[in-house]
Amino acid sequence: MQSSIAQLEVTYLRTTSPKPDPRNPRVHSDKQVRQIAQSIESFGFNVPLLIDDQQMVIAGHGRLLPARRLGRETVPAIRLSHLTKSQRTAFLIADNRLTENSSWDERNCY
Repeated sequence: MQSSIAQLEVTYLRTTSPKPDPRNPRVHSDKQVRQIAQSIESFGFNVPLLIDDQQMVIAGHGRLLPARRLGRETVPAIRLSHLTKSQRTAFLIADNRLTENSSWDERNCY
């Protein structure tokens, strides 16, 4: 399947602007939100949210919640305007599920 490569641009949005998708299939426990908040505090906000043209979160719900709890004013985001509605849904699921198909190489765990 051929697809064109979209030009991606990181923009910064107020943390109140992105809208979490109410149908997001992932659940983030308070413990995980605290862990992600600690990661953001330690390393910075290094992975942008992925949003659609209406600023609905496609991927990054688990980063938006801790950013808000930490009182961050802005978050980086990439707008995925090139995806259709069905592609956005499929990508949301794939983005979360595909990582479950990997395993750890214990020799490289620092």
